[in-house]
Amino acid sequence: MFDLAVRNGNIYLPGGAVVKASIGIKDGKIAAIGGNTAIGEASKNINAEGLLVIPGGFDSHVHIHTGATHRGDFRTGSLAAIAGGTTLVADFARARDKESLTEVFKRKAETGLRLSQCDFCLHTVLWRERDIEEVDKLASMGVLSYKHMMANCDGTPYVDTGFMYKSFLKLSGADLIATVHAEDEWIRREAQKLLVSAGRKDPDAHWQARPDIAQIEAVKRAILLATYMNVRLHIFHLSTARVLPDIATAKQKSVTVETCPHYLIFTREDVRKMGPYLAINPPLGTKEDKTMLWKALADGTIDIVTSDHYAPLKKEKEKCWDNIWNVEAGVPGVETRLPLMLSEGYIKGRLTLKRFVEAVSEEPARIYGLYPLKGAIIPGADADLAIIDLKAEYRLNVDILHQKADWTPYEGLTLKGMVVYTIISGRILYERGELHPGGRARLIPVNYGKSQ
Repeated sequence: MFDLAVRNGNIYLPGGAVVKASIGIKDGKIAAIGGNTAIGEASKNINAEGLLVIPGGFDSHVHIHTGATHRGDFRTGSLAAIAGGTTLVADFARARDKESLTEVFKRKAETGLRLSQCDFCLHTVLWRERDIEEVDKLASMGVLSYKHMMANCDGTPYVDTGFMYKSFLKLSGADLIATVHAEDEWIRREAQKLLVSAGRKDPDAHWQARPDIAQIEAVKRAILLATYMNVRLHIFHLSTARVLPDIATAKQKSVTVETCPHYLIFTREDVRKMGPYLAINPPLGTKEDKTMLWKALADGTIDIVTSDHYAPLKKEKEKCWDNIWNVEAGVPGVETRLPLMLSEGYIKGRLTLKRFVEAVSEEPARIYGLYPLKGAIIPGADADLAIIDLKAEYRLNVDILHQKADWTPYEGLTLKGMVVYTIISGRILYERGELHPGGRARLIPVNYGKSQ
């Protein structure tokens, strides 16, 4: 007998085929896929007639608070993810001052295991010589990737090219993944100095202090280093289209890239209306950027979509209208990422169903070596599923969301297509608007899908 059967759904299979079938789940794994009669009795059943069943979403770039928990923690962040059809998230461990990065990673992992309702992974951030020295130990603990901050974001330490050279040498020898926040600090710094000296404090000054050339230069520099040094490189949160030709060429040499829903929905013109709420690093692009990013996502030049979830509260954003230099950049998005890409991407015809599923689930699992245990509906894979009603339509507002943040930049947007069930390791954690806490989170290591 199966523990759970998802019956008569439209099942998305690897490669893009959709078949009407049932899924039998046992011991947290997909045990069988077949006709309803082939899937025998189960302790619990879901009638998925007329519904689309896809692999659970993987948001491989989130920032869940473990210090400023008034903004949320692993429990609230993971529940919000689950309500949006996401079954796996990847957060970051960064050491401060004299802390050991290994010890910080352990503490963050312990917090996640204690509080999270969904599986999670952890990236680390390298910014000190001692961090590089800990890479071997961190790799043995399953770290997903090693992030390099190429510019200051709200006071975070940044690294120069010499540091990246030394770090990339280490990562290349161990076949580990380098990730980058790609903005040039020296350009950013000089641009901001000019604006400050002119007395600028308005919201537009934020994106003007991070001009396109800062991102263009940093992306090209990271690609040059990575391809020269034979390092697998993933570029976080791309917002400018002007480096897409460079990325398309570099994809032949183990370079991958992501963008975020806010870059696909908003532009700099929206900052005049929403001010500090749309202060994001890297900043929003132009209308042309938005159009070209959608096209690049559709053709696979951009591999995946992440939320870059970071969730200051409304009062913390609102006070920065008069002085944008005090803002903490970022927007909440772990719950809305998959629904936005479903509605704005697939249902509006900007993405095929295949590219939608790849962008929100399958390809992040491939990039980090988790596929096919994650990101696929096949026998033996983890039973992580998002079940979607493509006909449902609703108005997005903060009152229906489960995040701790008391605002959303997408307030008032009408979405079509709704997540109605989220299943993790065979457990129904979200069902038609109701969360069912009780998940048993696991820390998923890099190359999880290759080690089983």
